[in-house]
Amino acid sequence: MQTERIKFSQRLNAVLAESGFPETAEERQQALARLLSVSPEHVAEWLEGKSYPKTSKLVKLAKHMRVRSNWLLSGIGEKHLHEDEEQAFRTQLMSEHCERYKQRTGQRQQAEEDGVPLTREALELANAYMKLPYAQQVPLYKLITELARNY
Repeated sequence: MQTERIKFSQRLNAVLAESGFPETAEERQQALARLLSVSPEHVAEWLEGKSYPKTSKLVKLAKHMRVRSNWLLSGIGEKHLHEDEEQAFRTQLMSEHCERYKQRTGQRQQAEEDGVPLTREALELANAYMKLPYAQQVPLYKLITELARNY
């Protein structure tokens, strides 16, 4: 008979696979640990069904995977967020990205003051980026910011 922790780990691993997280245990642990700012050892315990994450980490994880935290924890209820919840999440995520960008550079404010418009290509790229699973957004964000720093 499977324990509830094992069932949780199965749901967690399935959602991570659907979201494009690495398949190997070590890479998956590292990626999830970075995402949630926890140790890979804690993540390993969740993925192996030995323990549960703290509630705050569970909620953050569920939001990033675009599933309901109650479903992820217990398997009860609807798995996916409704469209309005999804849109609210995307708005929050975009706001967080913009805020991080503002903190890193003053370029956005300067561009707005200079009246530099975004090109159509930039808007299309931003739209495509926001449609990606969070696990794919993170490395792209890092790559783009690193390239821009070196340009």
